[in-house]
Amino acid sequence: MMEQVNVLTKLCRLVLLCCCEVIVDQYTY
Repeated sequence: MMEQVNVLTKLCRLVLLCCCEVIVDQYTY
């Protein structure tokens, strides 16, 4: 159970990072 939560948090971080990059790209463009 704990391992699943750990993987979920890592996935969420990746998604957040990707979203942030896209937003920054749109603003700098």
